Amino acid sequence: MSTVKQDWDYYTVPQKGAHGRRLHLPRGKVLGGSHALNACIWVRGDSADYDAWEEMGNSGWGWSDVLPFFKKIENFDGGASATRGGDGPLDVRENFRRNPLQESMVEAAQQAGHTLNPDYNSGDVEGISRMQLNLRDGERFNVWHAYLRPVADHKNLTLITDARVEKVLFDGNRARGVLLHQEGSPKKYWQIPSFFQPVHWVAPKFFCVRAWGRVPS
Repeated sequence: MSTVKQDWDYYTVPQKGAHGRRLHLPRGKVLGGSHALNACIWVRGDSADYDAWEEMGNSGWGWSDVLPFFKKIENFDGGASATRGGDGPLDVRENFRRNPLQESMVEAAQQAGHTLNPDYNSGDVEGISRMQLNLRDGERFNVWHAYLRPVADHKNLTLITDARVEKVLFDGNRARGVLLHQEGSPKKYWQIPSFFQPVHWVAPKFFCVRAWGRVPS
Protein backbone atom coordinates (compact mmCIF):
# COMPACT_ATOMS: atom_id res chain seq x y z
CA MET A 1 0.00 0.00 0.00
CA SER A 2 2.98 2.31 0.39
CA THR A 3 5.31 3.63 -2.30
CA VAL A 4 8.53 5.58 -2.09
CA LYS A 5 6.59 8.68 -3.15
CA GLN A 6 4.16 8.32 -0.23
CA ASP A 7 6.45 6.63 2.30
CA TRP A 8 9.67 7.68 4.01
CA ASP A 9 10.72 4.05 3.50
CA TYR A 10 12.40 3.67 6.88
CA TYR A 11 14.04 0.45 8.04
CA THR A 12 15.04 -0.60 11.54
CA VAL A 13 18.54 -1.51 12.57
CA PRO A 14 19.24 -5.28 12.35
CA GLN A 15 16.94 -7.09 14.77
CA LYS A 16 18.40 -9.89 16.86
CA GLY A 17 14.98 -11.51 17.24
CA ALA A 18 14.49 -11.53 13.47
CA HIS A 19 17.74 -13.28 12.53
CA GLY A 20 19.49 -9.98 11.96
CA ARG A 21 16.99 -8.71 9.41
CA ARG A 22 16.18 -5.01 9.07
CA LEU A 23 12.41 -4.58 9.20
CA HIS A 24 10.49 -2.15 7.04
CA LEU A 25 8.90 0.67 9.03
CA PRO A 26 6.47 2.56 6.75
CA ARG A 27 5.88 6.20 7.66
CA GLY A 28 3.53 8.30 5.57
CA LYS A 29 4.58 11.55 3.92
CA VAL A 30 1.11 12.41 2.67
CA LEU A 31 -1.92 14.20 4.05
CA GLY A 32 -3.25 11.71 6.58
CA GLY A 33 0.22 10.53 7.55
CA SER A 34 0.83 6.85 8.17
CA HIS A 35 -2.91 6.34 8.50
CA ALA A 36 -3.02 6.80 4.72
CA LEU A 37 -0.71 3.79 4.23
CA ASN A 38 -1.83 1.18 6.74
CA ALA A 39 -4.25 -1.73 6.27
CA CYS A 40 -7.22 0.32 7.60
CA ILE A 41 -7.53 -2.03 10.60
CA TRP A 42 -8.74 -0.22 13.74
CA VAL A 43 -7.00 -1.57 16.88
CA ARG A 44 -6.99 0.23 20.22
CA GLY A 45 -5.02 -2.35 22.16
CA ASP A 46 -5.67 -4.13 25.45
CA SER A 47 -6.81 -2.25 28.53
CA ALA A 48 -4.19 -4.05 30.62
CA ASP A 49 -1.39 -2.44 28.62
CA TYR A 50 -2.69 1.06 29.29
CA ASP A 51 -3.14 0.30 32.98
CA ALA A 52 0.41 -1.07 33.10
CA TRP A 53 1.74 2.19 31.63
CA GLU A 54 -0.10 4.12 34.31
CA GLU A 55 1.31 1.86 37.03
CA MET A 56 4.80 2.60 35.68
CA GLY A 57 4.25 6.27 36.49
CA ASN A 58 2.57 7.55 33.33
CA SER A 59 -0.33 9.41 34.86
CA GLY A 60 -3.31 9.87 32.56
CA TRP A 61 -2.56 6.79 30.43
CA GLY A 62 -4.77 4.29 32.25
CA TRP A 63 -7.58 2.63 30.30
CA SER A 64 -10.23 4.67 32.09
CA ASP A 65 -8.33 7.85 31.12
CA VAL A 66 -7.95 7.11 27.40
CA LEU A 67 -11.32 5.40 26.83
CA PRO A 68 -13.34 8.65 26.66
CA PHE A 69 -11.03 9.90 23.91
CA PHE A 70 -11.30 6.68 21.94
CA LYS A 71 -15.07 7.03 22.12
CA LYS A 72 -14.96 10.64 20.94
CA ILE A 73 -12.91 9.59 17.90
CA GLU A 74 -15.22 6.83 16.71
CA ASN A 75 -18.24 6.64 14.48
CA PHE A 76 -18.73 2.91 15.11
CA ASP A 77 -21.36 1.15 13.03
CA GLY A 78 -22.04 -1.19 15.95
CA GLY A 79 -23.45 1.75 17.86
CA ALA A 80 -22.46 3.65 20.99
CA SER A 81 -21.97 1.70 24.22
CA ALA A 82 -20.02 1.81 27.45
CA THR A 83 -16.83 1.19 25.47
CA ARG A 84 -17.61 2.44 21.95
CA GLY A 85 -18.41 5.79 20.38
CA GLY A 86 -21.15 6.35 17.83
CA ASP A 87 -20.92 9.96 16.71
CA GLY A 88 -17.22 10.73 16.30
CA PRO A 89 -15.56 11.88 13.07
CA LEU A 90 -13.66 8.66 12.22
CA ASP A 91 -15.69 5.81 10.73
CA VAL A 92 -15.07 2.34 12.19
CA ARG A 93 -16.85 -0.49 10.37
CA GLU A 94 -17.37 -4.10 11.37
CA ASN A 95 -20.13 -4.71 8.84
CA PHE A 96 -18.45 -4.85 5.44
CA ARG A 97 -18.16 -7.41 2.68
CA ARG A 98 -15.70 -10.14 3.61
CA ASN A 99 -14.09 -12.94 1.68
CA PRO A 100 -15.82 -16.24 2.62
CA LEU A 101 -12.39 -17.54 3.62
CA GLN A 102 -12.32 -15.04 6.48
CA GLU A 103 -15.52 -16.45 7.95
CA SER A 104 -14.12 -19.95 7.57
CA MET A 105 -11.08 -18.88 9.59
CA VAL A 106 -13.30 -17.55 12.38
CA GLU A 107 -15.25 -20.81 12.44
CA ALA A 108 -12.10 -22.95 12.37
CA ALA A 109 -10.54 -21.01 15.24
CA GLN A 110 -13.60 -21.64 17.41
CA GLN A 111 -13.53 -25.34 16.51
CA ALA A 112 -9.91 -25.36 17.67
CA GLY A 113 -10.99 -24.03 21.07
CA HIS A 114 -10.46 -20.29 20.71
CA THR A 115 -13.16 -18.04 22.16
CA LEU A 116 -15.07 -15.75 19.84
CA ASN A 117 -14.43 -12.16 20.85
CA PRO A 118 -17.27 -10.05 19.41
CA ASP A 119 -15.35 -6.79 19.92
CA TYR A 120 -11.57 -6.78 20.31
CA ASN A 121 -11.67 -2.98 20.76
CA SER A 122 -13.69 -3.23 23.98
CA GLY A 123 -10.49 -3.46 26.06
CA ASP A 124 -10.04 -7.24 25.85
CA VAL A 125 -8.15 -8.51 22.80
CA GLU A 126 -8.17 -12.21 23.69
CA GLY A 127 -9.85 -14.65 21.32
CA ILE A 128 -10.72 -14.73 17.64
CA SER A 129 -12.42 -11.65 16.18
CA ARG A 130 -13.60 -10.12 12.96
CA MET A 131 -11.62 -7.10 11.82
CA GLN A 132 -12.91 -3.56 12.22
CA LEU A 133 -11.83 -1.17 9.47
CA ASN A 134 -11.65 2.57 8.85
CA LEU A 135 -13.91 2.67 5.79
CA ARG A 136 -16.59 4.88 4.31
CA ASP A 137 -18.60 3.76 1.31
CA GLY A 138 -16.22 0.87 0.84
CA GLU A 139 -13.10 3.04 0.62
CA ARG A 140 -10.27 3.99 3.00
CA PHE A 141 -11.25 6.69 5.49
CA ASN A 142 -8.30 8.17 7.36
CA VAL A 143 -7.61 11.12 9.65
CA TRP A 144 -7.26 13.48 6.67
CA HIS A 145 -10.81 12.65 5.59
CA ALA A 146 -12.15 12.70 9.16
CA TYR A 147 -10.53 15.82 10.63
CA LEU A 148 -8.78 18.03 8.12
CA ARG A 149 -10.56 17.76 4.78
CA PRO A 150 -13.90 19.02 6.19
CA VAL A 151 -12.22 22.29 7.28
CA ALA A 152 -9.45 22.52 4.65
CA ASP A 153 -10.92 25.72 3.20
CA HIS A 154 -11.49 27.38 6.57
CA LYS A 155 -10.20 30.93 6.79
CA ASN A 156 -8.09 30.30 9.90
CA LEU A 157 -6.29 27.25 8.49
CA THR A 158 -3.33 27.18 6.13
CA LEU A 159 -2.06 23.87 4.71
CA ILE A 160 1.56 23.71 3.64
CA THR A 161 2.67 20.67 1.64
CA ASP A 162 5.98 19.58 0.06
CA ALA A 163 7.78 20.93 3.11
CA ARG A 164 10.00 19.43 5.76
CA VAL A 165 9.86 20.74 9.30
CA GLU A 166 13.25 21.24 10.89
CA LYS A 167 12.19 22.42 14.34
CA VAL A 168 9.43 23.99 16.41
CA LEU A 169 10.05 27.60 17.41
CA PHE A 170 9.34 28.58 21.01
CA ASP A 171 8.48 31.75 22.89
CA GLY A 172 9.64 30.70 26.34
CA ASN A 173 8.01 27.34 26.91
CA ARG A 174 5.21 27.87 24.40
CA ALA A 175 5.37 26.73 20.77
CA ARG A 176 4.78 29.74 18.48
CA GLY A 177 5.92 28.63 15.05
CA VAL A 178 7.98 26.28 12.90
CA LEU A 179 11.12 26.42 10.82
CA LEU A 180 10.66 24.43 7.65
CA HIS A 181 12.35 23.85 4.32
CA GLN A 182 10.34 24.39 1.17
CA GLU A 183 11.64 24.54 -2.40
CA GLY A 184 15.17 24.21 -1.08
CA SER A 185 15.15 27.22 1.25
CA PRO A 186 14.40 27.68 4.97
CA LYS A 187 11.25 29.55 5.97
CA LYS A 188 9.81 30.54 9.32
CA TYR A 189 6.09 30.62 10.02
CA TRP A 190 4.91 32.30 13.21
CA GLN A 191 1.58 32.25 14.92
CA ILE A 192 -0.07 35.65 14.74
CA PRO A 193 0.08 37.74 16.88
CA SER A 194 3.70 37.38 17.92
CA PHE A 195 6.40 39.84 18.87
CA PHE A 196 8.86 38.01 16.62
CA GLN A 197 9.81 39.41 13.23
CA PRO A 198 8.89 36.60 10.84
CA VAL A 199 10.59 35.70 7.62
CA HIS A 200 7.19 34.80 6.18
CA TRP A 201 3.89 35.85 7.72
CA VAL A 202 0.95 33.49 7.96
CA ALA A 203 -2.18 35.54 8.41
CA PRO A 204 -4.45 32.99 10.15
CA LYS A 205 -4.39 32.85 13.92
CA PHE A 206 -3.68 29.15 13.77
CA PHE A 207 -2.07 27.14 11.05
CA CYS A 208 -1.38 23.50 10.20
CA VAL A 209 1.76 22.26 8.49
CA ARG A 210 1.61 18.92 6.67
CA ALA A 211 5.35 18.39 6.83
CA TRP A 212 6.95 15.62 4.85
CA GLY A 213 9.13 14.65 7.75
CA ARG A 214 9.31 14.54 11.47
CA VAL A 215 10.31 17.25 13.88
CA PRO A 216 13.59 16.30 15.58
CA SER A 217 13.37 15.97 19.35
